[in-house]
Amino acid sequence: MKNLFLSVFALTVIIFIFSCKRDPDRLNPGTTPDTTTIGIVTPIGTIQGEMVTVSIGTQGGTITSGDGRLQVVIPAGALSKNESISVQPVSNECPAGTGLAYRLLPHGLTFAQPATITFHYTEENLSGTTPELLKVAYQTNTQSWNAIENHNWSGPTKTVSVQTTHFSDWALFESMQLIEDNAFLSPGQKTNLTIRMVKLQPASNPNGIGILDIEDLTDSKYIKNWTLQGEGTLAHQHVKGTYFAPAQIPNQNPATIIVFLDFSVTINGEVFRDLRLVSQIFVAPEGVSIQIGNGSWITYPGGVNLNSTQNFIEAKSGDETVVIGWKGSSSGTYHWTRDLNVNFNYHKGPFMLYQHLYGMDLSVSGGSLKVDNSKMASISGTFTLEPAGLLRTDPGHIEIGTTNIRGVFFLKKTQPR
Repeated sequence: MKNLFLSVFALTVIIFIFSCKRDPDRLNPGTTPDTTTIGIVTPIGTIQGEMVTVSIGTQGGTITSGDGRLQVVIPAGALSKNESISVQPVSNECPAGTGLAYRLLPHGLTFAQPATITFHYTEENLSGTTPELLKVAYQTNTQSWNAIENHNWSGPTKTVSVQTTHFSDWALFESMQLIEDNAFLSPGQKTNLTIRMVKLQPASNPNGIGILDIEDLTDSKYIKNWTLQGEGTLAHQHVKGTYFAPAQIPNQNPATIIVFLDFSVTINGEVFRDLRLVSQIFVAPEGVSIQIGNGSWITYPGGVNLNSTQNFIEAKSGDETVVIGWKGSSSGTYHWTRDLNVNFNYHKGPFMLYQHLYGMDLSVSGGSLKVDNSKMASISGTFTLEPAGLLRTDPGHIEIGTTNIRGVFFLKKTQPR
């Protein structure tokens, strides 16, 4: 097998109560004609996926982004005639933004009745924060960002919703974060942790807050305490901390650091008090590391190939090769299969093979493959085979047996040229 190394709400000057109008000359996101810059200014997001377009008229309708992460519901009476409504994913340039942002078109379009924008978030969007601290913002025509002060949050459906009478570029952002200098550490290394807040200021509209900056938290009155779940040690003082990784790959990976907050937030009339910031730090050297039974860890240099047909991780040193393959999303938890949909093969030299099948009848190994592809430049994860099958084929000697295998991987993605 070949080696695979590839890598928020602003008033408009003109609001029509029973009709809508768009300005075809407006190229910037947002519809606020006021040239006063209230929020922090960033570039406009770049296109990150296919545009979805539907025709919606006076009866109202719904449009959902191609990835299913954003939904816009336009109520009856919001439009006076049929309009081509579009959603397109773009890069999230909002300060403390998480996940993709979405361009709602046509810019300059206003509604007689507010439309509802709903973001669907995942665990990947909660790195360093908690869902109650997620907020929604839009980019104005001055390329600044305004957050929507009033929003709805639903834990069961994992959604954050706001209402608006205009289209723009819309983004989800974390109003408070626990940030680590490095989320991936080799054994024995350390990383600093800092709590940061998005600085807000009332905007010129009744429902908006301008995003001014991101600053390190300096007032410890917001902090109750810090805790570490996992191996290593944690030193902290008020709003800053340092995590020291253990000397070897830990049994619990990643380590979880939790900061319990000493304040509450009110969302749609409901008060939330048990707030915490959660950060996870993965401890492993770069490459694919494997432990057979209770033996020593062995690390192999490797690469990753992610595509719509089959995802592969391959690592190699000399005549020893590790290949892990799975179909489907590049992030998630997968269980080994009898076929090659989720598979593991470890050639430890020319005569020893470990794989995800064992026994004469080829039973499927227990355990799982966990993959995190949320980082732009790297992919990480863990895997277990309980048991793994072993096949030894020394000259004149054949042995079939089982053993337990566990592993971790941290691989940098190959950047396209």
